Parts: sequence; C-alpha cells; structure tokens
Amino acid sequence: MKTKCKRLHVTAIGVNDKGDSYLTTNGNYHPGGCTGEPGNCGCVHAEEELLKVMPNPKVVILSHSPCIKCAEKLWKAGVQTVMYNQMYRKSEGRDFLRDKGVELIYLGNWG
Repeated sequence: MKTKCKRLHVTAIGVNDKGDSYLTTNGNYHPGGCTGEPGNCGCVHAEEELLKVMPNPKVVILSHSPCIKCAEKLWKAGVQTVMYNQMYRKSEGRDFLRDKGVELIYLGNWG
C-alpha cells in the first residue's frame, strides 16, 4: 500500500476478536496536502485510518510505534496489544500505552 505522505510511510494492521484483519496506511491528508514537516505534515495517521474501518481491534501491528494522540485513540478503542517494527522519534505514545497496561511488543527493524 502506498502513502501520499512526503515524510514517513506508516502502515497499520488491525485484528479484531473475530480474527478479521484490515490494513491501512497514512497519507490521506487533510486539505492542503502533505507539507513534509515533522509533527505537522497534515497527513492522517495510519492508526486513525484503521480505527475508521475497524473501530475495535484487539491487536494492532504498526510499522512505527504510535504518537501520543494515536496511542490514546488505540487505548480508548480497547486495543490490548500493540506490535511495532520501528521506534517513532518520541516515546510518549509507548509510555502511555505501557502505563495503561497495553502489551507492547517491539519487533525490531525487520526490514
């Protein structure tokens, strides 16, 4: 799946309690397009896209650990486990999920 984000390609896979899965990516940007600016590029995050199509995933697999805003949304959606392949530049999202009892699994730069 390709992204329109100029800065970072992020992928999210969700699995619900029935075993259904869905794949999304970031980059469906807000009006004005992607600026490429870290923290303010204007793109919708992959986790946000995932929660639109799968409101209650139990397991989420991410290419990058979530930012704090996405971590809060994942927790509110009832996600129990978050797996990620690369560390996002800020740790607040990981810290938040860990503090809330969400299982975090670092897959460790598979690519």
